[in-house]
Amino acid sequence: MARCSGPVRPKRREQIQEWAFQGDYYFWTSSDSFSFYSFIASLTVLVYDLLLLLPTEIDYVWLPRPVHPLLPLFVLNRYLPLVDVVISINGLSHKPTAAHCRQLFYITGPLGVLSIFASQAILMIRTYAIWDRHRVVFWCFIGTATFCFIPVIVYLGIMLKTSRFVEPFDHTDCLSHSSNMPNILYIPVLVSETIIASFTLFKGVQHLRRSHDAFVKEFYVSGMFFYACLLLITLANILVPMWAHNVAPFLAFFQSILHSILSNRIMLLILTQKRTRRRYSTEELTSDCLLSRSNL
Repeated sequence: MARCSGPVRPKRREQIQEWAFQGDYYFWTSSDSFSFYSFIASLTVLVYDLLLLLPTEIDYVWLPRPVHPLLPLFVLNRYLPLVDVVISINGLSHKPTAAHCRQLFYITGPLGVLSIFASQAILMIRTYAIWDRHRVVFWCFIGTATFCFIPVIVYLGIMLKTSRFVEPFDHTDCLSHSSNMPNILYIPVLVSETIIASFTLFKGVQHLRRSHDAFVKEFYVSGMFFYACLLLITLANILVPMWAHNVAPFLAFFQSILHSILSNRIMLLILTQKRTRRRYSTEELTSDCLLSRSNL
């Protein structure tokens, strides 16, 4: 962020005062190109994962008939982050104005939240399936969605409505979140992830005691590893903006991308196993409640 030297001109002083007066969340332009290159890095990771798993995705998602009922959710989870990052890179490749930064945030903010919601929904459906559609789990997830997702939508709406953009002439990139407060937008996401992981861990202990199948072990071990990764990035999104404002946009995009990649791998793991389920006894698959068509 550019430093002021010498006396502040009246127009500039008014601009600074307006910026200091308007609440906790601001968006400004910065000569620091970290934001732009971090989006490039995020896009590289996402495209690499997409190309790596594209043959599996075609074989187990697009070609099978009838179409899997979760296909729309898969598409949102898989491709919304890609659209989000491409739009952001395109917006930051030119020198943006304050109006352009506002328009960019109005597009990418909801897209990022929607992609995280899609991945959270996939994880909830997966967990509901391994609990054999237990009614308690169903109502717990309904409550989780109500008390976690709705506040995020409301909070995002408030941010979109109250955000102010400052446009110093020597700044080139749109950066966000200059407040020293933690980013509370991700606290409901953290709560939701923890509830999902708790249900998964509890059922995983039960299943691993009864079964020594390699897939069952991979399913739960990878699931808990994915949760640990999501936990770290969510905590980083909450706490890091308190000290490093310029890193916040990258963490937000990386969170969306990481949710997409990990949830996609879980779903492909399940769909792959469903294709080869004849290798396993019907009794084992039924007792573990993992892959029957009636559950997932």
